[in-house]
Order: sequence, then C-alpha cells, then structure tokens
Amino acid sequence: LALGADAVFIGTVALLALVHTQAVKVLPWEPPTALIFESSGQKQKFQIDQGGQSLANFLKASVQEMQVAALCLGKDHLTAVDTRDLSSINQELASYLGLQWCGDPAQE
Repeated sequence: LALGADAVFIGTVALLALVHTQAVKVLPWEPPTALIFESSGQKQKFQIDQGGQSLANFLKASVQEMQVAALCLGKDHLTAVDTRDLSSINQELASYLGLQWCGDPAQE
C-alpha cells in the first residue's frame, strides 16, 4: 500500500481512533488512552466492539483518502503510485531517497 510496503506503522493514531467516541467517559481527569491501558483504573469503561468499529472506520477512511490522492495524481489505482509521484521539500532527503526536490525547476 505504501509504495509496495507489506505493512505500515500507524501508532498513536490507531489508539486515538479506538477511543475517540468514548473519550467523554474519562475526560477531563484522564487522557482518552486511559480507557485502553491495562494498568488504568478506567479500562472497564471501554466498549471493545465500539472501539473496534471506530478503528475499522478510521482505516477505511484512510484508504479512501489515499484513493482520492491517487486520483488527484492522475492514477487509476493506488498501486500505480510510485516514487515518481513523490517529492521532498528537504534537498538532502530528496537526494538520499532519489526523489525530486521541490526546489528543482519543473521537469518536462
């Protein structure tokens, strides 16, 4: 999905997607993530099915956003997106990764 990657790390955003509809159960005294930490006294308030659905919705929306981005690049499928569609505002990073630097004149 990410230029041929087998997996991508989504980290904290997945945790926030899990709890975002249930955050009012612990706010303002605890952070929303207190609902899912084992050591938290708030974990019994977390509804697993609701959290799972929230995470699934987030992942589906993420794929749809990537599909829209691919269409904006003139591609008909996510798999058609490649490194030629990427650029970097950091000249050193662009050089290291073999990407076009945004400061370069437009290539014909």
